[in-house]
Amino acid sequence: MKGETFQNHSLRLLIATSAFVALVLGACGDDDPSILLPGDSSSVDEISSSIEPYSSVEESSSSAKSSSSVITAWDYMNPGLSYGELVDSRDNKVYKTIEFDGKVWMAENLNYDVGDTLHTWCARENCDLYGRLYTYAVAMDSAKSGCGFMTVCSVPKNFQGICPEGWHVLEYEEIDGPVFYQKNLFGAGAPKWEDSLNTNVYGLTFLPAGFMRYSMAGTSNLETWNAYFWTTMELSDSLARAYMRNSKVSDAIYAPTKASGLSVRCIKNYERHEALVDPSTVKKGEFTDARDEQTYKTVTIGRQTWMAENLNYADSVKTPVLEGRVKSAYLDDPDSNKFYGRLYTWAAAMDSGAFDYSFLTKHVSQKNIRGICPEGWHLPNRIEFAELLESIGGAYKNAHALKSNVGWDKDPGDDEYGFALVGAGRVDTTDNDIYATYGGSAFLWTAEPYYDIIPSFIDKRAHVYTLDERHVVYSEYMADTAVFKSGFNSIRCLKDEIADR
Repeated sequence: MKGETFQNHSLRLLIATSAFVALVLGACGDDDPSILLPGDSSSVDEISSSIEPYSSVEESSSSAKSSSSVITAWDYMNPGLSYGELVDSRDNKVYKTIEFDGKVWMAENLNYDVGDTLHTWCARENCDLYGRLYTYAVAMDSAKSGCGFMTVCSVPKNFQGICPEGWHVLEYEEIDGPVFYQKNLFGAGAPKWEDSLNTNVYGLTFLPAGFMRYSMAGTSNLETWNAYFWTTMELSDSLARAYMRNSKVSDAIYAPTKASGLSVRCIKNYERHEALVDPSTVKKGEFTDARDEQTYKTVTIGRQTWMAENLNYADSVKTPVLEGRVKSAYLDDPDSNKFYGRLYTWAAAMDSGAFDYSFLTKHVSQKNIRGICPEGWHLPNRIEFAELLESIGGAYKNAHALKSNVGWDKDPGDDEYGFALVGAGRVDTTDNDIYATYGGSAFLWTAEPYYDIIPSFIDKRAHVYTLDERHVVYSEYMADTAVFKSGFNSIRCLKDEIADR
């Protein structure tokens, strides 16, 4: 089934799930999963015309490794580039490496044998050429991380997983953006592909290893002529994000079930320059919403300027989608609005009256989605929340630094950064509209849906970031989780313009 095409080159989202979900949402072809692909043909022509292809290596040629006649990924690397080498101390396998976009990548797929034939496979029965396919649990080394199928985990940057020491599993942020996309569109695939434009000019040597598709019956079958790589980012307890290239010289973000088998590409660990922001450097300000003349405090932390108060906009005449989709924070008491802000359903947060933000539409591939925020501001996505948490030292280390010193029942924060997160609680519409954990929790909507494979939950939940004093886990750090879209939660808007450091 062909995917819908969007005229942009920034973020490509592939919405694909397990075979079971495919039956629910519509059948997909065996070799062409449902995808969202970039489609600006003028840009494609411009990029492709600047590429000088080199001759591919025939499979009958001798191996680049003179000691063996076995065809490996080395035979498809670009002879005009200078590759490094990595020796995996666990099994002494040697991998070629290449510098790309300021990072050192393995230039071939991981081929580490963990001795588990139920959750790892030789890609296309040729480990020497294509490497191995791993389930998400194996890729993330579940014995150490707890990550896997039907579990949710949160891992730090430079997370090793199954990679060699000093290397980490591909992160979503490392493939998100126009630099990676425009360079990689024609420059990463090796000539093993059927497409003449796969020139491997950047040396990443992506090969069509395919993936092992998991079915609800517990069986698997290999899908070929595509390349799929796990990232560390989860979409739910059953789905994770992956990077994909298909045989039509395109790339996208894929969402397979964690029980599927995909390739692993490792990147050498590097210093993160976007780390801790000194609280003394934050800039505080004010902003007036032209829609109702309400003034909000703001705070600039690193590159981001956030509202330092929860949104309190409720004009259902100007914005009809708010009718029946907005509540006051405490027992619908209007007096609580000034301090706690209002609570909104996800449809209201996304301003679904103005845009169609249903399950398989463009919101998942766009940034700066305004939603119900004022002009020039937007509903943050998960990556933007993650950047905020990295700026303060991490979700695990310093979440109290975001909490207000008032507005919490038991454990007020120190509000080092002026973010002033308050315990506005939420309204749970699955339990008789109960006002849950008022004074003890904060739930902030994101612009991202939660991808379920359970039929009764499909299109029902979205991601929030939460800090909950009464939860055994979420009381200690600010966590990414999912709640029903019909519930009412707070909104923090983020300014579109990126601040200078």
